[in-house]
Amino acid sequence: MANFRITASQPPLVGDAIVETVVLADGQKVIGQATWFTSGTDGHASVLQVSVDPNFGRQGHGAAIVKKVIQRAKGHFESRGGRLRRVTINAEQKSQVVGRAFLTKLGFHHVGTLSNVLVKQDLMVYSLGCD
Repeated sequence: MANFRITASQPPLVGDAIVETVVLADGQKVIGQATWFTSGTDGHASVLQVSVDPNFGRQGHGAAIVKKVIQRAKGHFESRGGRLRRVTINAEQKSQVVGRAFLTKLGFHHVGTLSNVLVKQDLMVYSLGCD
């Protein structure tokens, strides 16, 4: 049975900022994980990375992990009297084609492209509105 583990930044960051890693594991076997960040109470969360062990791919684990991150971010802002407004995540233009489709399936929209940030490919910015 897979369960989530949460690891918060240690030591705590300044003010209301947080970096947290959400790990989905079956016993000691890590199925996948995501790390997210917010600088405080502005309602914006950034997902820094999402990964799923290839042996567990295409079984809904990635979506479950992203949904858990969104749930955690909502809880973070609500506990401070605010609300989650937007979640952003970046994806590599050429090497993350499947990841980009995954984000679109979850309701994220391509909102920008950053050129000359990566070697031989652009960085694409995806956003999910939560209000």
